[in-house]
Amino acid sequence: MEKTDIKSLNLEELTAFVESLGEKKFRAKQIYEWIHRKHVASFSEMTNISAALIEKLNQNCTLTSLKRRMCRSRRLTVPESTCFFWTTAMSSRVS
Repeated sequence: MEKTDIKSLNLEELTAFVESLGEKKFRAKQIYEWIHRKHVASFSEMTNISAALIEKLNQNCTLTSLKRRMCRSRRLTVPESTCFFWTTAMSSRVS
């Protein structure tokens, strides 16, 4: 079974998904706030979510985020500027 990219769901879709896992509707809003307002990187950071629900989320969902990396050997065209690039969950590089 393919895992659901939970970050791509809007609140209505997340509510339906959470209910399909046998959970109550209000859990969707809690999860949504953890993901989109508190920007957690893992389900285990969600302190008001039960361990049982966190396990269901780990089994059924992905929670991806970009990781910021600093450029080290790139010659910058603007003096005193900083270069960053981002890495996706699949290690794709975005400049």
